Amino acid sequence: MLETLKILKNLSYNLRRNEVKRFPVETLEILAVKLYEEYLHKGYRKHTLFDILGTVLIERFKKINHNFEWTNENRIKFLTINNKITQVFEKAYNEAISTANELENRINNNDRFLSDFEIEIKIWTYMGEEFYDTHEGSSIGFVLSEPISGYYPINYSFGHNNLKNSLAEPPIYLDKSLNWNTEYIRGVFENDYIGYAIHALLDTSQWSFKDIINIKKIWANVEVVHQRYIEDI
Repeated sequence: MLETLKILKNLSYNLRRNEVKRFPVETLEILAVKLYEEYLHKGYRKHTLFDILGTVLIERFKKINHNFEWTNENRIKFLTINNKITQVFEKAYNEAISTANELENRINNNDRFLSDFEIEIKIWTYMGEEFYDTHEGSSIGFVLSEPISGYYPINYSFGHNNLKNSLAEPPIYLDKSLNWNTEYIRGVFENDYIGYAIHALLDTSQWSFKDIINIKKIWANVEVVHQRYIEDI
């Protein structure tokens, strides 16, 4: 495997992509974990490692989805996760709005510090423990759930300056006038509502259908930044 990584590091993007296409899912996952660990712990040629990891995960995504069977059981699991993520996001959004209203009152009452704020909702998704239980360091579960990019696909933010606009219409994650049952899953859920959160996970080209139906835990953060600025000094 170390020799394979060495070869991939020395290939151009197109040659690397063609090489990666030859590997089965099991090999791709081992490669992804090795790249993830090397990026986190060794910091060697980070941009190259990040690019290779992306190529490996995209190929894994394609292979798993190509062979995935939409059995009735898998459809039910997928819809259940879809609904659970939406419910968690809604609770986080309500918490964020409640917090925003309190901060707005402070600003309107000429608070001694607060003149602005930013609130961000982040949603983490985790599969079952078997995808993280390892005695050798990282696993494919951590590669997906705690990405080295630090970017979480299910996120939403607003602040003092755009609060009115944010309240005027629901976040895309809660807007049921938009059904995301197309593109990646066209024809599978024609009579069901699929939320934007599922689309966001699939749009990373990392979270496959199989990964999504194995989600067992959803974690939400509502992060608040209290801000003050002065101008016309």
